[in-house]
Amino acid sequence: MKAQLEAARQAAGEAIGVFYDPRQNAEHAANLQRSGRLREEMASLMQRAEASGRAA
Repeated sequence: MKAQLEAARQAAGEAIGVFYDPRQNAEHAANLQRSGRLREEMASLMQRAEASGRAA
């Protein structure tokens, strides 16, 4: 998803700050929010894995 969003940003010639702000980019807002949720979920899973490794 990240690669698709970045390709769309480059094709549109948008600045990073503008393109990745879902309030300013209604066309891609749903995908931007989904990408953020997936990134947060991955970070949470990594933290759990690290904690589990330390506990073992």
